[in-house]
Amino acid sequence: MHFSGYKYRNLLSIKRIFSCSFKMPFYAVIFKNKKTGAIAENWEIARGLRDATPNSYAKKFDTKIEAEKYIKDFKFQIVQNAQSTNDHFKGIKRKKSENSNFTISSVKDHIKKIKMAFSDLLAVSSFAGLSVTCVDKLKILNDEVVGKLHEILNVNETESIDNLSLVTTTNTPSNKNLKFSDEKDMCSPYIDAIDSTDLLPSELESAKKSFTFNEKNEVVVYTDGACSNNGFKGASAGAGVWFGKSHPLNLAIKVPGTQTNNNAEIFSTIKAIERVNSTGLTRISIHTDSDFVIKSVNEWMPRWQAKGWKTSAGAEVKNKEMFMILNKRIQSMDSVSWTYVPGHKGITGNEEADKLARIGAKM
Repeated sequence: MHFSGYKYRNLLSIKRIFSCSFKMPFYAVIFKNKKTGAIAENWEIARGLRDATPNSYAKKFDTKIEAEKYIKDFKFQIVQNAQSTNDHFKGIKRKKSENSNFTISSVKDHIKKIKMAFSDLLAVSSFAGLSVTCVDKLKILNDEVVGKLHEILNVNETESIDNLSLVTTTNTPSNKNLKFSDEKDMCSPYIDAIDSTDLLPSELESAKKSFTFNEKNEVVVYTDGACSNNGFKGASAGAGVWFGKSHPLNLAIKVPGTQTNNNAEIFSTIKAIERVNSTGLTRISIHTDSDFVIKSVNEWMPRWQAKGWKTSAGAEVKNKEMFMILNKRIQSMDSVSWTYVPGHKGITGNEEADKLARIGAKM
């Protein structure tokens, strides 16, 4: 079949629109202890596999080939049939999510985006020279996709949504009585997702060797949070993690969820733990200028959890979701120690973490 240059360019436009709208990611799930990996075709499966196995994480890729390459670079064996590996999750009774409205809103957003994508697709196809039959098939496909999303939406609006996350079973000695099975559904998957790193295994090994360790053989890291317009409309929060000058695991990142300075301080410590854990190390010493975070972890958090994440006055704990995720990350480590450092006093690590946090707030 011969296409004129004009028609060919417009057919490419159709392909780009369709690919951008429906590109399905793949997840490489790394099981560090077992030295194996698995490919998951959606986040629910990846999260279930990750959370059911201690010392593991999931990383998203655009293609299955990229995900497989990532696992093979570790020289890990790829476990086949990740879906069947995840089947035993189906029989577990889960509490209904308190974040159902968030997920429903997400489904509605997808419906809007898909309708817009198909509208663009049909507009392009009208002058790309496609036959009436092809255009009709596109319209049918549009109706089927949107109809299926509406089915999901209707179920969720009447029955709420089950959050499929399972939590890690690894506990530190000081917190071994803390239970997370009743908390998992309260953590937003967008915040709870471990972003891991973009480093190759060889680069991770190099990053691990360039860490600074204290006398307890813990990785020393500085964290900080920043928030412009804190407490006011238009607030924007960022988190900074600093391991050393030009260290590949240094991080500046926008804070998800509530945009406050305290939330940013908590989130920065979450990311620090995740980054150390991504190298296979499980001991960390967090240096922060947030006395609030240190007291929360060492004094208040156990009492909050015992009261169902309520304060002594019976009020809901502020930043509860972030604290619950931080608690989970602490559980994944063998040792987490905390050191208070005064802010803006010329301490290199604190100053550098502050710079990164401010960059994150502008993202």
